[in-house]
Amino acid sequence: MSKVKAFTYIFIKSISSIKWYMDLIKTSTAFSLKYFFPLTFFAALIPVIMSVPPVLKATSWVSEEVNRHITSIYPQDLVITVKDDKLSINQPQPYFIQIPGSLKERIIQSVEDNTDSSGAEERQDIVNELNEVENLVVFDSQGTLDDLQRYKTFILVNEVNILLRSSNKTEVFPLRDIPDGEFAKPDADRIVLAFSNFIKALPYLIIIFILLAFLFYYMVFRLFYLAFVGLVLFGIGKIMRVNTVSGVKMDYGKYFQIAIHTFTLPLLVEMISMLFGMPILIPFWVFVLNMLLGIVVLNAFSNNKLT
Repeated sequence: MSKVKAFTYIFIKSISSIKWYMDLIKTSTAFSLKYFFPLTFFAALIPVIMSVPPVLKATSWVSEEVNRHITSIYPQDLVITVKDDKLSINQPQPYFIQIPGSLKERIIQSVEDNTDSSGAEERQDIVNELNEVENLVVFDSQGTLDDLQRYKTFILVNEVNILLRSSNKTEVFPLRDIPDGEFAKPDADRIVLAFSNFIKALPYLIIIFILLAFLFYYMVFRLFYLAFVGLVLFGIGKIMRVNTVSGVKMDYGKYFQIAIHTFTLPLLVEMISMLFGMPILIPFWVFVLNMLLGIVVLNAFSNNKLT
């Protein structure tokens, strides 16, 4: 509890009292780093917490569609056999597996909801292509590239290749790398079950990844940034002849500490703007505000106008 009180006290003083910086320069760099790392940890938590609802929504949608549609797409009586790099099925060909209309509608809706205005043309192309498609997979041992359009399908499987329609182009995957064997409904159900279990764990993996990414950004990248700010302030301090303050020699470490603590206000403003969804579009505003606050502190040191 005492550590929380100490952190809160330093946080408030860092943004509200120039006079407090006189006490700051009497401490070590380790003192400021012990403040910096919890500060940036809490800062990293905010975008992570904000990302939780959309991540849960997206993975919930995928899980729901898997349970609702994918488990029923694979036909009960279809057996796929691969032998000597050639694929065959136990049904008359061409054999069609249709895409459920409700699933296609959900996919189209998802594309429309998750594409911004700058990608409107690309979105429309995807929607038009989805509207043209009626089948998810067609098996035709003699099928060709032209049959993708003729069969109105996403995937065409012939004797030796899998042809996949993707973003106005066709990708071809040879079957020569697939081992010999059979694939039937029970195998499809096992894959769907494994995928469903993975989807359940996926939100936690995504959130952990996001947390690690923001922790790196704030704790590592921003630390190097503050080292640069401290260097600039060190140069300005030399110009202003702020060499000694109250008997404390103003070496680079002291300017680095000033950079860390004057970074508190820009970081706070950044977090508030993020929470309210109102990003500040002024270029380099964090650096500019950080520098201005640092210069205000140096000016107070220089003029001995500490309030």
